[in-house]
Amino acid sequence: LHVNLIRSFSEWEKLPAQYPYFTNAGINYHFMMDFLAGNLEFLGLRIDFAYNVPSILAMTAFFCGVYECFFRLCGRKNYCHIVWLLVMFRSSWGFFRFLADNKGNLKDAFANNQTYMGATHNEWWGIYQSNALINQRHLIFGYAVAMFVVSLFLPYLIRGVNERREIRKQLPSAGENGVKRSGFGQWFSYLAEVFRREALPRKKVSVLTAVFAGVCLGMCGLFSAHSVIGALLILFVFAWFSSDQVSYLITAAIACAMTYTETALCTGSMNAFRIRFVKAWVLEDTSLTAVLKHFWLLFGLLIPVLIFWFIHTDAVRRIVLAASVLLFAFGFHVQMSPTMMQNHKYMLLAIYWFGILSGIALCGLITYGKKRASRILCILSAIVLFIPLTATGVYDFVLVLDKCRLTNSYRYESTPPFLTWARENGVTRNTLFLAPDNFIGMINIAGVQNYVGYHGFINDAGYDAEERDLIVTRILHASRDFQLIGAAEESGADYLVIQRRLRVNDEGLNEEIIASVFPKVFSLWDDVNEFSVYDLHGRVAAQ
Repeated sequence: LHVNLIRSFSEWEKLPAQYPYFTNAGINYHFMMDFLAGNLEFLGLRIDFAYNVPSILAMTAFFCGVYECFFRLCGRKNYCHIVWLLVMFRSSWGFFRFLADNKGNLKDAFANNQTYMGATHNEWWGIYQSNALINQRHLIFGYAVAMFVVSLFLPYLIRGVNERREIRKQLPSAGENGVKRSGFGQWFSYLAEVFRREALPRKKVSVLTAVFAGVCLGMCGLFSAHSVIGALLILFVFAWFSSDQVSYLITAAIACAMTYTETALCTGSMNAFRIRFVKAWVLEDTSLTAVLKHFWLLFGLLIPVLIFWFIHTDAVRRIVLAASVLLFAFGFHVQMSPTMMQNHKYMLLAIYWFGILSGIALCGLITYGKKRASRILCILSAIVLFIPLTATGVYDFVLVLDKCRLTNSYRYESTPPFLTWARENGVTRNTLFLAPDNFIGMINIAGVQNYVGYHGFINDAGYDAEERDLIVTRILHASRDFQLIGAAEESGADYLVIQRRLRVNDEGLNEEIIASVFPKVFSLWDDVNEFSVYDLHGRVAAQ
């Protein structure tokens, strides 16, 4: 999916950036990761290294950010491996429902299964699993920056919570004349004292930290704007209970200004982004019972573990859990992206925070108890909880590895024959191909510009292809020469690509008349069908 955007930079130097599946319409996509990989390939690095090495470095940074947040919240340097596992291998009842549904034939069920585990609507897509980080590498960069920035503010949260506790103790319960204050008076005095002590940064380093955090988030805008918004939502909750509250405002202002400016400059407009409320977008039944059932099936044993931990933990960790819940609720109900499908990125970041907090809960359980017998019992209880908390995620990861085996994965040459032909026949950054229903293949590996491609990619990136679809239909279904020529000229495309997916999926395709009007300039046969390219500017010579 991303290789065509990478190649549009490295092979054709396409700037300003365009979305190759729907070119000449700006770019609504988080393209900076692909721009980075494209520049690395342009400078000589092999494309698989250019794509994977930055991803590995970003993933390492993400794990470091998880550890930093765990350490600041828990104060422990050990047991961080437990937290990493709980972050990457999510909790769900999906695996256990799979076992129950196939208890009579588990061996064949595991051998034949090719979908991700899930007991809820659309969970099998892999949007809550490691698969999301594989096919959306920009998320790794965004999540790493989000974790790092949040970790910078955790000391302010801890200090603010502790100081508010002291302020409540120090406030007198009666006024100067000895008359007992009302509840409102006490509350007003408390708020005034909190504002006096906590609002302004106390040290120059607090301002510098805020500026640094804002710049880090702002630079992440074109890698993953969802990560910027997700981090700001978490910080919004922190700010109410923290010291140095103006530092949060500085960070948010810088991050929003940079992200807005980058988006306006690189996409040309902000029309693709809007805010509206959508009730439980992942569910068809949005009743309270259905929503609660959805959460229970989605998170499994994680829910009672976090509820019990919430009751017994301290105020700082409760606030972090509340911020994580708010982030998940935001992704569940609020649309800011061109499509609601993009909201799984907020929800996934929240799930990672749930993993950190459940890891802290298990670490506390492991170290609980002073006597040897009680300590052993607590450790065994942690192990018993750990298995169902990670089983679904572990199997999802095994399935990812299975999909990456050579026998199961898409495989293409890094320089396919079509790319060689394009290089030798005057194709430029502005040459426009029309490849409807193009999923993954040689045209994607080549990185050429596409008038309209595979609808799944177009719709998820927030483009409206209805007008172009009408033109494409007139080209593919034309019954007369003049109809075909007129529709081709209206599209402005230079070449038409027809391959197996289109021949199979479009029953109205009239390839015979296309071949009688436009010359076939490239043809390649595979084991199934022919990959054909027609020149829409040429004409077949009269016989």
